[in-house]
Amino acid sequence: MKDKNIDAIKSIYVLLLTCSCEVVECTREDNFVTIEIALFYNPKKTSLYEHNYHHFKFQLSPEDNGLICDYPVEQEQWSHP
Repeated sequence: MKDKNIDAIKSIYVLLLTCSCEVVECTREDNFVTIEIALFYNPKKTSLYEHNYHHFKFQLSPEDNGLICDYPVEQEQWSHP
């Protein structure tokens, strides 16, 4: 499971570094962390109506002191109409 943990974190990190995107919201409730990311279709247009939303929900691992998350327990992708 440790490899999947690291892969999930790396994927989000690479996504944020390489794509035209923005973190819309990051919240923590109990031992869950939710990250919502907006990927822009066209980097020149950053209107809220012109991007894809990605929603990741992670469960924190107590043995890692919350530094590494479990594989996403929820992952969604949708587009704004």
